[in-house]
Amino acid sequence: MNLKKIIGVFALILFIASCGSDRTREEKLAAIISQIESPYFMVNVNAGDLIKKSGVLNGALPFMFEQIADGYMDAEKTGIDVQTNLQVVIGDNGASFPSVYGLFKLSNEKAFREFLEEEAGLEILEMDKFAYASSVNEGYVVVWNEEFVMVNNIPFNMESLYSGEGEMADVETVKNCIQLLKTANKAEINDTYLTFIEKEGDANFAFDGKNFYQFLNRASNGANDELISQKDKIEALKLEMALNFNDGAINLNVASLADKDVSGEYNVFMESGIRKSLMNLGLSKHPVMAFAFNLNLDKISDLFEENFPREFKELKGDVFSASNLRFEDIKAASTGEFLVLVDNVKFSKKDILYGDEKINGKFALVFGIEDKASILKLIPDSLKENMNGVMRLGEANIFVNDDYLFASNDSLWATKIASGNGVSLTSVQEWDESKPFNFSLNCEPLTRYSDFDEANAVLSLLTYITMQADSEMFNLDISFKNKEINALRNMIESVGRKMTGMDKMEREFENAVEEGDIEDMIELLDQVAN
Repeated sequence: MNLKKIIGVFALILFIASCGSDRTREEKLAAIISQIESPYFMVNVNAGDLIKKSGVLNGALPFMFEQIADGYMDAEKTGIDVQTNLQVVIGDNGASFPSVYGLFKLSNEKAFREFLEEEAGLEILEMDKFAYASSVNEGYVVVWNEEFVMVNNIPFNMESLYSGEGEMADVETVKNCIQLLKTANKAEINDTYLTFIEKEGDANFAFDGKNFYQFLNRASNGANDELISQKDKIEALKLEMALNFNDGAINLNVASLADKDVSGEYNVFMESGIRKSLMNLGLSKHPVMAFAFNLNLDKISDLFEENFPREFKELKGDVFSASNLRFEDIKAASTGEFLVLVDNVKFSKKDILYGDEKINGKFALVFGIEDKASILKLIPDSLKENMNGVMRLGEANIFVNDDYLFASNDSLWATKIASGNGVSLTSVQEWDESKPFNFSLNCEPLTRYSDFDEANAVLSLLTYITMQADSEMFNLDISFKNKEINALRNMIESVGRKMTGMDKMEREFENAVEEGDIEDMIELLDQVAN
């Protein structure tokens, strides 16, 4: 071999080595995940940020609970770097149930070994220059090197589950984890996984319908005809979710990344929100609940007929035959715009005999009208003489014009709408009018309902819960009364104490410490741990 070839081979070796060694942690993770069989659900969590926001190690919890949390979250005690994002990946492993992988960053191997031996009671072994520990009874293995810690469940099949005998496949699971970790510097970096891992925020989630279908089909040995018939629908699902805890608010955003040509076949939403004329039908400025959606009735009808042909035939025939109405009349009468309103909710005193508390409120249901003539077919002839005013049909007070049909259990509300004096909902609910789905819940009135019990501990912290959605996104916002502290800490401080009796247990623990009663201290700690 001449000098040029030697230099060329040496340069190639250096290039390959540098490509592997220069990879970022995120790139290594993207390479590892790409080697997992059919990874269909991924989680990327900023654990350190959540710990800081929650205040669990900074006074949000009573002293006793804080000490327990500290034992599992302190990197000096666990050896795990919680300031670096952790990942959870769910995929296939050839068994009846999915395989769950947890990926963490190792910061102190000595502390980590002590944690596994003393806290988990595990024996640490070595294989192929990797350290590992396993618990067959608990069904998991832990494998690590100088950078990564991987936790994986031991697979088992339905046969072993029913027989009560585990597959005892811990060694094979360890080998699989080792092979995956070895690919960090060798396997191709998957750009999709890398983009996901690099996303900022408290917690991000991703779901891949194609990989999920592969897992389901393999688990059923390809013999599930119903599953196969739903293949296109399942594979069309591709979602990313972001959950963030901010000062005074929690936000969850879900984005659909599915192919629009495929997902469009199952989209039942119209492109825009309900008309502004329907947004002026409120009773007051602060309704308890408002729910609006704009649906494609033709698409819903087609999907219903395709997936439930027998039920659809009954709906078209038997249900409406007695009233001489055709299903097409129902579709022709409505634009697909619907608005549900709840207002003036009051709670009566508890019944002396049964102890129940009754909820009384004013309700309204609004339908957008496409064709008034079609609507007239739905209204009994005896009421049509009152078409210019409010009609009474059972408990419903109905008003109809060219834009909508309004029905309420409150006659004064219906009269108010008929006279054009409805209250605008736009400024109150802070809806995105461009979205075909909007929901808002005013939490304050609900806290007066004592039968909600523990739920009141949550509701008392909140002002509004709002949601918006269209064919490509869903957004949930939970607004807190206290805007000065993080919502996660707010919940832990206010809800945790009330729902678990922390205050009482903390006082008992403090008394036990002052009196030097070791037995009581241990008993209280056992109560918390269990």
